[in-house]
Amino acid sequence: MKLIRARNVKSKEFRWNQIMNAAMKEFAQRPYQEITISQICNHLPFSRENLYKNYVKSKEEIFLIVLEKEFTLWVDSFLKSNNQTSDISPDEFAKIWANSLSKRKKLLSLLVILQTIIEKNVNLEQLTKFKKEFHYQMERLIPTLLTMFPKFNPKSLNHFIQYQYYLILGIYPSSNPTELQKKANKKAGINYSFPDFEKEYADCVIIYLNGISAK
Repeated sequence: MKLIRARNVKSKEFRWNQIMNAAMKEFAQRPYQEITISQICNHLPFSRENLYKNYVKSKEEIFLIVLEKEFTLWVDSFLKSNNQTSDISPDEFAKIWANSLSKRKKLLSLLVILQTIIEKNVNLEQLTKFKKEFHYQMERLIPTLLTMFPKFNPKSLNHFIQYQYYLILGIYPSSNPTELQKKANKKAGINYSFPDFEKEYADCVIIYLNGISAK
């Protein structure tokens, strides 16, 4: 199918939304490693060749942009919901923080594979642009976080933000096992209850914040 290439900003945005929506349809149906560009193109009004020629060289380039969009949406939502929240307890803060993230399953799923898969399969220009935008979005959080939890100082706040990524990497995959993992545990006779992400994550945040408060 011949593609009429988008020429203006509005047309390019529309085309990219088509591409991202197609990618997320596949992501909702199968594991990331099983998704191909061809499958993504099944949901698009143009061919794989046109997609490669005019937009991307890998599926990771698509999902990098999807992740950037999802992260921005989460930041927007968090700031809007908490712009009047001030000086709350560690337990209250952790509950709000964990709840806001637990609703963003697409974001969490992509963050887990960001450094190990996505970032390794995009070009320097794209990755640099992504990192600048990602950093900017994190900076947007700082004034609200300082208002919500005044015990933060610049050093502890920067560490807190980094620490959240490490927590997500560890907790989210453990709380979202595949059917294969569930069956393997059952077949092995292991009586293991997979953790609830929101509760486990909030508990870890409380421990961290209580450590700050104790200093």
